[in-house]
Amino acid sequence: METESTSDSDFEITVTEQDREDFKRLDVFLTAKVPQFSRSTIKRLFEDEEISSSIKLSLNKLPPAGT
Repeated sequence: METESTSDSDFEITVTEQDREDFKRLDVFLTAKVPQFSRSTIKRLFEDEEISSSIKLSLNKLPPAGT
């Protein structure tokens, strides 16, 4: 997993093959990688469309590696 902070509140996270082995759910993955956010905060950010990707995301499924 690659994490890059682009400002105080922006993060860019890329899923790796290892992440796909370690995590099944996007919300659990993001909570582990950005521990200052709870799962409920991740869910709210997702619902408010503050989490974006080049593909359609679902909180209960980890996207492909490279996403």
